Amino acid sequence: MNIIPPFTGWVGAGNAKSGFPAFLQHRLVGVGTHAFIIGYLSGSQNNIQTVFESDMRVSYDLWSNYLKNAKYDMWIYEVIGLTQEEIEYAMDYCIYTFLGDAYGYLEWFYFPYQMFCRKILRHDIRKNPNWFSKWLMNGVICTELAWWFLWKATELHPEKWIELRDILKQWSPDTLTSNDWLHILEDHPNIFKIRMRRINNKPLEYFDDK
Repeated sequence: MNIIPPFTGWVGAGNAKSGFPAFLQHRLVGVGTHAFIIGYLSGSQNNIQTVFESDMRVSYDLWSNYLKNAKYDMWIYEVIGLTQEEIEYAMDYCIYTFLGDAYGYLEWFYFPYQMFCRKILRHDIRKNPNWFSKWLMNGVICTELAWWFLWKATELHPEKWIELRDILKQWSPDTLTSNDWLHILEDHPNIFKIRMRRINNKPLEYFDDK
């Protein structure tokens, strides 16, 4: 099996196991604490792989930094059939729209209410805008950025992405949790192909086309 790097336009989910934010997310929504996108190559020779994410603010990180934290679970998926044109269209939109925006910490306060409505009242409010995003214009959370990437990536040729767009429509961009994001990736193998995985402190696994 050939070891392959992540490519621009692949999407990922992460799960931190320590720290108060991770503890809170696990308690509120379950496994999954982060969503991210494999970004453009960078560097003077265009040979440094980046990760585009919202963490403190919308910015780039180095893929090598993700590899250093062996205790951080992560799953990397390829969006099957996504073309270079679609990737660049979505990446450019997200960069020009969100780069530099602060992380939407206040949006977290909406999720306990969302979980209460779903589990206790049996009322699904995922399509309703997050109060703190709508009223306070409070930045961008990681899953919101990932939602917009997939939405814009499927905008050029929506007729071939009917299923994925129907999945995304189940949420407002700012009501998608990290656990929801992980389930979207895991539960639709006809749309998302697992390419890399690291769980339970084990070495990073690679999955080829076989």
